[in-house]
Amino acid sequence: EMFGIWNTVPPCESTVGVTVDVMLVYSQSFEENPAALQAAQNVISSFESGTPWSSCFSSVRAFDAKLTAQEDVYDVRGYAARNDWANGPNSVFLFVMRSFRDGTFGNYDAFYFMEF
Repeated sequence: EMFGIWNTVPPCESTVGVTVDVMLVYSQSFEENPAALQAAQNVISSFESGTPWSSCFSSVRAFDAKLTAQEDVYDVRGYAARNDWANGPNSVFLFVMRSFRDGTFGNYDAFYFMEF
């Protein structure tokens, strides 16, 4: 949905003066969810085909955090309902931080983290 909106309202006004990449991160495993892999590949294909927003970025890549369904917990009722209520988002954030630190994502000075 977000990338569809970007076809109408791109996230930048013109080519930016720095390299900006998009890292798509799926919380579970692409191997266990072909629909998630296909969704990521659709975004990458849209970028490669030259959509209106593609000029805002240098590349689009997809990664999976490989959480199990038991680890990928987000309970909107919060801590009162279960003490691991945000384990999924927290674990994905840690995966992203580790991936920047260990070079899995590449060499970057900064990043913007956006969930949707």
